[in-house]
Amino acid sequence: MNSCVGRLSFLSMKSCKANNINILTTETTSFSLTSVRFRKRRDQPRRAPSKIYYVRQPTPKDPEEMAFLNTELKHYNTKMKSITAFLQSQRRPFSQMVKEQNSATNHNHDDLERAFELNRVWNENVAKQRTARLTAEALAVQAIKDSKLAENIKRLEKEQTRAKELLQSVAERRTQALDMDNLDEELEKFLDSEPINHNFAITATGEKIR
Repeated sequence: MNSCVGRLSFLSMKSCKANNINILTTETTSFSLTSVRFRKRRDQPRRAPSKIYYVRQPTPKDPEEMAFLNTELKHYNTKMKSITAFLQSQRRPFSQMVKEQNSATNHNHDDLERAFELNRVWNENVAKQRTARLTAEALAVQAIKDSKLAENIKRLEKEQTRAKELLQSVAERRTQALDMDNLDEELEKFLDSEPINHNFAITATGEKIR
């Protein structure tokens, strides 16, 4: 990426009509020019103009070096063939063992089917036991809830009875309360009643001593 910074001086003509005079002003402005090298498109390959007629010459080969490389390549191929043959010979017993195991597995297919059937029956029995246990637990929980509900109902009934009794006693006391209508009558009753003398002693057992 190449960049260059230059300064451009140009004349900016500003015409203004001030006393019918044209004014010419000179301004200096700084700017930056940046050139970007974009990547070539791959769908339209293009060669550089200097390489259009270029033909690469083959690299010269040394005969002695080529003879040495050919000999070493033959030795390398021989060694690789011997290693491959050894590995294949070692693999044959393992392949035979795998085949025997596969055949034994095929023979034991019936045993596997019976094992699967036993497993299915066992799963069904366990599911039935689990369902019965969950049902019993749900019934026990429901019984506890019902008993608590009955206790709460009884407690509410007792509270309602106590509240009714309290209201009745309050109503009775209200009928015996003093008001302006029976005030004179109650005062006369109080004055006519015999006075109670509380000036007496008592023993340790609570008997009065007159």
